[in-house]
Amino acid sequence: MRWLCYEWNGAAASLTDDAQRQLPHIQLPPNVVRDWLHKPDAMRSRTCHSIDEAMDWLDEKINLFAPHALGGSQLEHELSLNPYSRQGLLAGKDVVRSMWLTGSRALRLAIITEHPTAGIVDADPARTAEALSPVPAPRDTDLDHVGSF
Repeated sequence: MRWLCYEWNGAAASLTDDAQRQLPHIQLPPNVVRDWLHKPDAMRSRTCHSIDEAMDWLDEKINLFAPHALGGSQLEHELSLNPYSRQGLLAGKDVVRSMWLTGSRALRLAIITEHPTAGIVDADPARTAEALSPVPAPRDTDLDHVGSF
């Protein structure tokens, strides 16, 4: 299993543009957590091969941006969430963290768990959708061999 670490730091006002955030080629954080996988590769900060490595990345980013956070207690609050983030990753969940920064800016950090059974992860949503599409439903002709009840 791998953990894909994504980072976005930008104008807080751009977070209100839901239409743009849904577009896979636009470098804005998505509204749907798993849609980070479809965002441009430039938004991927790191690929980690252990939860410890992913959590180190998260700690590093939180500490890097803490001096620019609004409110003095935000760093303590963000760091206090780390045990819950670690538990989530251990359970195969994704983790998204947010900080409001000075200068009307915002930070979004995401650790997306890449499950080995999820198929191919690709920045192109058309290729990913094809790789992850379910097995087609059987046609009526496929059921001819099934007996009656």
